[in-house]
Amino acid sequence: MRLLAVFLSLYLVLSAKESYEIQLFETKSKNDNLELFLQKGKAAGLKCYKGDEKRDDGVYYYVRCAKTDNLKMITQSLTLAKDANLEYKLLKIKKSEKIVESKNSNEEIKLINDDLSGKIFGNNEELLRILFNKNMISKGELDRQKEIYLKNIASSEKFNGLYMKGNTKKNFTKDRLGYDVRVEWSLFDDGYFGSQKDAQKKILQKELEFEQNIHKYRNSNLQLALHKLQSVSDFIDFLFLKQQESILLQSFQKAQKDYNDSLITASKFYEYKKEYEKVKRLLNFYKNTTLEPYDLKLKPFIETIENIIILNKSDLIRQAYKNAFVFKNIQNKIEKTYIEDDWKDRLKTSVYLENKKYLFLDNDSEMIAGVQVQIPLDFKGSDSEAKLIERQVYSLQKENVKKVVTNKIESLYHKIEYYKNYIKSLKSEIKFFQQEAKSLHIKLRYLLPHQERDIKLKLRALNINISKQFQEIWQKRTEIFKLLLKLENLSGTKLVPAT
Repeated sequence: MRLLAVFLSLYLVLSAKESYEIQLFETKSKNDNLELFLQKGKAAGLKCYKGDEKRDDGVYYYVRCAKTDNLKMITQSLTLAKDANLEYKLLKIKKSEKIVESKNSNEEIKLINDDLSGKIFGNNEELLRILFNKNMISKGELDRQKEIYLKNIASSEKFNGLYMKGNTKKNFTKDRLGYDVRVEWSLFDDGYFGSQKDAQKKILQKELEFEQNIHKYRNSNLQLALHKLQSVSDFIDFLFLKQQESILLQSFQKAQKDYNDSLITASKFYEYKKEYEKVKRLLNFYKNTTLEPYDLKLKPFIETIENIIILNKSDLIRQAYKNAFVFKNIQNKIEKTYIEDDWKDRLKTSVYLENKKYLFLDNDSEMIAGVQVQIPLDFKGSDSEAKLIERQVYSLQKENVKKVVTNKIESLYHKIEYYKNYIKSLKSEIKFFQQEAKSLHIKLRYLLPHQERDIKLKLRALNINISKQFQEIWQKRTEIFKLLLKLENLSGTKLVPAT
């Protein structure tokens, strides 16, 4: 073996400093020897990489060392190969066969590292207006205005029950005239207690209408925001599909040339063609679709949305019980059941002070105080039992709604956490693909021109995968944004920071 190495060294000396490459072949069953060579070669300072090659008798793995005219390094490589019992070839590189980098390699590397964020963000003031509506009153201010509004309703509806009543009489038969004036305090029907009960009902009704209107407005604003974000989502798909179309066009054109030169089969060629035409069809769909970018002011938030820290679930659920309209609606109905109707609501009772004056008796007058009662004779009982049943039904409904809202919040919360972790996983995959692409570009520097085709096809396939991963990341960021808005609307808690 040593004699062989010396012989090769002498042969190389006589070769007038030509460059050589060593390719070492290995079957699937002898990977340990191949790894042994790599380890020893690395220790010896050799620049080598692994690959595989299909042969008639199966797939062979190989190690290929960088071209060199260093006789000592070549001799050392051959010695290591013989020691590892590896089949090897000594490839002589002709001067006319200079190894050059692919003309498209720089462009492909750029695609691998470009997530198109520069194009995803632009000017979209309409989206900002919907998301952060300056006309939307803050929750604290809204509560204050509601309190003032309900106080005005109460003051306009409540009645102290005091009446000023006057009466005059003329007797035409005896030509007599008289009049009386009284101050009357009515207590039940059309009086003080009756008006208090009516005011309670009116306040509860107006409070429900107030909350309902705010709820409808916020819901419509949420739907507008989600619609806008769908346009952004379509825009993201469009940008990345354009990027993928550019890469697939290169692969398709190269496959067409190789097919014409009988280098690939028809089925392989149509596989490239089908993939390219599929992307073109998808792009045609977006021609009739509204496409909008994120506003540039959202960039710091959206680019790091996967790192957002939101309130824990229990806090969000508590806030939802407090702020959600569905709870306020049920609570309003429960409070109405405490306002019971009974026979006293039809009872008319008043206390009065009256001054009567008789003009036909030398202006004689008298001051009278009294109580006037009008009692309904049907004596219909209280509806307290019916109201109790209603209250129990609403309480059960409230418990069910609590479970539904809790499940919704947990679902939204878990989706957000899932997408956050999914984005981190996609980022790891991109790093892996990028590293693999860098390795392929290094290989391109040491390959002969006729051997570059397979490497470039692998690079383009990697670029497509990376583009799709970036596309998925931005789509999931948009999904997180949508989920945060839904969670905000449900819990009544601000989660998206204002720009």
